[in-house]
Amino acid sequence: MHELSLASEMVRIVQEQSVSQKFSEVKRIHLLLGSLSCVSDEAFRFAFDAVRTPLLEEAELRIEKIPATGQCTGCGACAKMWHRLERCESCGAEMLLSDGGDEIRIRELEVC
Repeated sequence: MHELSLASEMVRIVQEQSVSQKFSEVKRIHLLLGSLSCVSDEAFRFAFDAVRTPLLEEAELRIEKIPATGQCTGCGACAKMWHRLERCESCGAEMLLSDGGDEIRIRELEVC
């Protein structure tokens, strides 16, 4: 389960920031999770609960799924891609990934 190592790394980054930015509690973490990142948001939440530290004891984890952008191989239309085998809504042809979808980023921390 790679979600556990990803959650551990997120906690490490937040801990590091708490020292440099001088905050003692995290109220909310807003995480951006790409639709093609191969990360299950449910498994990530479970892993986050397993590696929580006192700094994150009350932290709410908000996960926002963000799509990739693809281009249709048939008609050339651009559209959002939620999975790798996406088909064009207009003509049914396969979509080719053109941008994004694999990112995992902390968008925002609400701290005290």
